[in-house]
Amino acid sequence: MEYLFALASILAVVGVFFAGSRMFDTLAEGSFSQADIQKAQTKFFLTAAIVEALPIFIIAATYANLVAGEVTGLHMYMSIVIIVVFWLIGLAKLFVKGQEGTSNVTKENQSQA
Repeated sequence: MEYLFALASILAVVGVFFAGSRMFDTLAEGSFSQADIQKAQTKFFLTAAIVEALPIFIIAATYANLVAGEVTGLHMYMSIVIIVVFWLIGLAKLFVKGQEGTSNVTKENQSQA
């Protein structure tokens, strides 16, 4: 039962990663006008909110069905480790994706100058 928390976290991290990745790709391809940035950010936040709905439902259902004393120490710590590892991987991948996007834009700006 405690691994459902890890599953919800993994779904959230993967979903937000893909939404963020798509936003970085959109911004890297287009111009950096204020309207384009606002449109990409709005789409990102709406997609992230939709993606978060299923993990929130899983967490609420897990809490509702959790019986006192059912969670053992080892399983709880393994679940926490899984959550932290996936969170760090998603964070690192988004950071690398953002760096790639900014370096591509910088190269394009230098070639135009």
